[in-house]
Amino acid sequence: MSVAATPLLTVRSRERLQLLVLSVATMVALLMVGCKQSPTAEQVRLELEQQLPGAQFERESHIHLGRISMGAVKQVLRFTSPKGSTERQLIASLKRVDVATYRVVSPPDNPAPRSLSVLQHRLEQAGWTVVVKERDLDERTWVISREDDSGSIRSLCVVSLDAYELEVVSVDGRLDEFLAAAIADDPGSFVQGLGP
Repeated sequence: MSVAATPLLTVRSRERLQLLVLSVATMVALLMVGCKQSPTAEQVRLELEQQLPGAQFERESHIHLGRISMGAVKQVLRFTSPKGSTERQLIASLKRVDVATYRVVSPPDNPAPRSLSVLQHRLEQAGWTVVVKERDLDERTWVISREDDSGSIRSLCVVSLDAYELEVVSVDGRLDEFLAAAIADDPGSFVQGLGP
């Protein structure tokens, strides 16, 4: 190992520690927000900044479709898409969509990560289920969902975080119907997407 490689490893180790801390804070943020519906992207960002002093995220893009704007989209589709079309089925299942991308402006000052298993347990107590928890070398991704009393998926939140960017997708509605319509529209692509 050369002397020149040592600083790179130190920088890489620091980035990994920052990523770990940001990922733990993301789980805290998901726990702190979103009682009856999935948290908004802005709520996740604010919670992360509160939980991690020094951490700062700057919004790069944001799309929010609430009840009124989703109603408008549904009305437009009534006139532009045939009855029973996939587009109309998909949109009819949604109540709220919130998508945002944030640039990591500064990492936390002095991080003190908590145990992910404790946070996952707290999320489960709050009615959320961690559906997917993926950890790559430089990125963490979570998909969490909440079901209603009948077992139907009503809220879904996807958070993807790396050392440079935080992405949040938050959706509410009849998501089991949404997923069924999406799969039925093109089952071959869905099956291929599940492959390695």
